[in-house]
Amino acid sequence: IVDANLVMDMPKSLCAFGGLDAVTHALEAYVSVLASEFSDGQALQALKLLKENLPASYHEGSKNPVARERVHSAATIAGIAFANAFLGVCHSMAHKLGSQFHIPHGLANALLICNVIRYNANDNPTKQTAFSQYDRPQARRRYAEI
Repeated sequence: IVDANLVMDMPKSLCAFGGLDAVTHALEAYVSVLASEFSDGQALQALKLLKENLPASYHEGSKNPVARERVHSAATIAGIAFANAFLGVCHSMAHKLGSQFHIPHGLANALLICNVIRYNANDNPTKQTAFSQYDRPQARRRYAEI
């Protein structure tokens, strides 16, 4: 059940950290080696909705229920995208960082994502898994598309 009434009165910090977590979900789903046309559309739509609505949702809160609802929907869409394409190293490290130092998960993602993008956006990866997509690395191009 996706009910935007549940998020109307959340504090600004939760809006920010949850929004950044959703951005990371969509980014990682989009550049995943398991991404597909199905998950790509979801990831890109989630990013679009977040870009257009997260600032207003944060600054205006329940005074802008449309922005709150769209961010809530975007987070759900990003979740569906990563459920189909999987997440990456940013989320793995964010879980460890958050639990060790008691940092909110979305904040941990935000602290890590720029470095993860730099690491992943490599045309000549030296350590990858055995997926056929790795004979033609795509992370740099896919990050640039976003």
